[in-house]
Amino acid sequence: MLSKKTAALAAVAGAAIVALSVSVAPAQAFDPVSNGYAIVGSDTLEDAVGALANGTNATGSGVRTTAADSSTLGNFDATGSATIITKPYGIRFQRPNGSGDGRAALEKQIAGVAYTSVTGTPYSSVMLTGTPIDITRGSSGGTVGATNTLNGVNAVLTRYTFGRDAIAFAYGSSVTPGANGYISTADMAKIFACDGSTLTAYGITTAVLPQGGSGTRKDFMSKLGIADSGYPTVTGTTGSGSLSCITVGQEHDASTLPAGAVMPMSASRWIAMKNGLSYDKSGSASLGSLVSGAASVSVNSGVYKPVVAYYKDGTWGRDTYLFVDARRVDNTKPQYDATLAALFNYNDATSLTYQGGASFSYANMSDANYPNFPAYTAAAAKLKFGFLPSSVQDTQTAY
Repeated sequence: MLSKKTAALAAVAGAAIVALSVSVAPAQAFDPVSNGYAIVGSDTLEDAVGALANGTNATGSGVRTTAADSSTLGNFDATGSATIITKPYGIRFQRPNGSGDGRAALEKQIAGVAYTSVTGTPYSSVMLTGTPIDITRGSSGGTVGATNTLNGVNAVLTRYTFGRDAIAFAYGSSVTPGANGYISTADMAKIFACDGSTLTAYGITTAVLPQGGSGTRKDFMSKLGIADSGYPTVTGTTGSGSLSCITVGQEHDASTLPAGAVMPMSASRWIAMKNGLSYDKSGSASLGSLVSGAASVSVNSGVYKPVVAYYKDGTWGRDTYLFVDARRVDNTKPQYDATLAALFNYNDATSLTYQGGASFSYANMSDANYPNFPAYTAAAAKLKFGFLPSSVQDTQTAY
């Protein structure tokens, strides 16, 4: 039997528990926070960077990038929960989705300007206090050598090359490209301008663009010579009038691509998906080519890898990047962080940016002279995820 006092205390405690359970928001999935540096941004690079941050044995040897102070890196995907917390006791903010979105978030963090995702989803602007973002992934290079002033602050980033990718396109089962899945750049431009005769010639009914803020979208449209203004930017929206064939979907997700649809696709992302190193969102689609006479990827005994000639193409090959607050990697600035800067050492075999070191020759690389790196290196891991070494290994300011 409980005493009246004990029973009263139990009743109060029970009421408090009930009140607490009513006031707490429903449980949701959380990304683990980082005990070191946090990385956000591009969908294209997320799995390759994640493999280095978390550790991978895809090469047959363990490869992992850690900071000099033994802290681990936190790599946050472009998609997932709508909001993220990247650091212990940190703030919750909208997940940056894409290269441009990641850069914008980091620039606003530097400038002390509230951040809202450029994809336009309805979340409140948040001040990114306490350095919740350290590095952003970029499949496009941003604007080099220009001053970007926000809130009176020079919000400039330093970019480092990560690896070489290429843009191809995924297409549905009723689309009829040429040999190697080829569609010319000129015809692809007409397709994304919804030119009726060109759509009919290839059996295309729908042209899918990645969401606004995507580096792949920015590069793709630029290479087609099409101004992106006037095109829908938010996932799920459709075009109108002369652009009625256009829809917007999440970049690199061809899992529900209609039979008569085409969409830009990173060759590296396709390779990682097909090699079982990335969640497979290829669906029933195929990968095409925008370079005459060259397939975008090759497959041998079920293993996919880059076609060097395609990746080295002057239009459709592209270097990819990592961006950081320029002050934090400049040893003349009070914000300099030597531990962070060391993660971008091009000659450190397990750094984020290692691509073969100073002895590697991009000019001599070919399908017959394919790169071969020791299994314990970051360069070897990147090859498994479809990234060749960059055309240059340099460091520039950009935004």
